[in-house]
Amino acid sequence: MNEHLVILQPRYLNLIITGKKDVECRASRFKRVPYLRVCRGDQLWFKRTSGCVTCTSRVVWVKELHITERQQFDELRARWQDRIRADDSFWRAAHLKRYWTLLGLGRVRRCKPFAVRKRDRRGWVVLNSSEQWWPADRLERPSR
Repeated sequence: MNEHLVILQPRYLNLIITGKKDVECRASRFKRVPYLRVCRGDQLWFKRTSGCVTCTSRVVWVKELHITERQQFDELRARWQDRIRADDSFWRAAHLKRYWTLLGLGRVRRCKPFAVRKRDRRGWVVLNSSEQWWPADRLERPSR
């Protein structure tokens, strides 16, 4: 099992916390994380952009797609929009993306908010060792 730090805009984080969004979606023109790096059972830690980690969830299923035609993209949008809950600006930018990762989210659990040591602009980080990102001043990890 791997752990992942997932950075989200507040709007999407709120939809996840309230249970209105149960599929996390990432897309890229190139093979980038999380494509081919997430497995069922992996732990996701959700962090608000410029904010703290506030909740966590397990991955219950993974669907990875290689989209090469506009028709495939249109079918993906029609089938998954109600669960991804992305806005029109996402979809306008996403039609050129080729590598898609869809993740089914298990029960979302809140945790006491905490900051992490992350200063780059990546929206997804595979955490190989909790020590590399867990705040040194926290003695206990939040309950999962």
